[in-house]
Amino acid sequence: DAADMRAGSMVAVEGRVQAPGVVDAERVIFSVNPMDFDFPIIPRMPVLPPVFHHPEIERPEFGPPEIEPLVERPELPDND
Repeated sequence: DAADMRAGSMVAVEGRVQAPGVVDAERVIFSVNPMDFDFPIIPRMPVLPPVFHHPEIERPEFGPPEIEPLVERPELPDND
């Protein structure tokens, strides 16, 4: 009851989680020692390696670049 409620005291809540942060409490036990409860062992979730998706990349076909012919500079006479 309310007389058993003290700030900072531990309680045990029995009920069901309805949504994140919402518990439908069926029973609240005050002044508990957590070591007095035989909690069920929660099985560990298997650790799976990450899955990487490598999408197919279409690579366009390229040929050698077209090079315009070089224009040779004419020889300039020396102004000696």
